[in-house]
Amino acid sequence: MPGHRTAVAHPARRPEEPPVTLGWTAAGLALVATSLSLSMLLPSSLVLLVTGCVLATAGFVTAAALFLRGRRLGRDATAGWDLASALVFLGFAAVLLTDMGEAVAVLTAPELR
Repeated sequence: MPGHRTAVAHPARRPEEPPVTLGWTAAGLALVATSLSLSMLLPSSLVLLVTGCVLATAGFVTAAALFLRGRRLGRDATAGWDLASALVFLGFAAVLLTDMGEAVAVLTAPELR
């Protein structure tokens, strides 16, 4: 005897909404592009620190732009908010992984003055 099942209606996505993974994919690509380009320009001990600062700043700027344009998290598509939060998260993670002793030594080196 078959069990009694109730069909669950899934909310239909509007065609103009981007997929949910778009924000994280874009943030990952930004992380790779930023770290690769900065690794060619900076000493290796500063790459994570500067990459983290750039990504976190980009995330805050993206969130501010979304907020000022009237986009809200509960009401509108979340791809932009996912991108902003992923950029801030990856930026903070990169800064936390930085060896600050080496970074300060490079920044205070007499060759930079």
